[in-house]
Amino acid sequence: MNDFDFLVDLFWLFLWIWGACFMVLMSLVIMKRMIVGKSTYSGSSSSNKDSMDVALITTITSSSND
Repeated sequence: MNDFDFLVDLFWLFLWIWGACFMVLMSLVIMKRMIVGKSTYSGSSSSNKDSMDVALITTITSSSND
């Protein structure tokens, strides 16, 4: 039974470490997007992103009218 408790503790420790790393990574990405803007999507032009945003908004609004 002691080995099982150790495995459970190890599992929760792994979950805590993974969650902490994930939160740090996400906060860095969000801070970068707030400071730099929407330039985290590298490789696509700004006009392409604007047209994608417009298409997404029209899709959402048209589907909500059903």
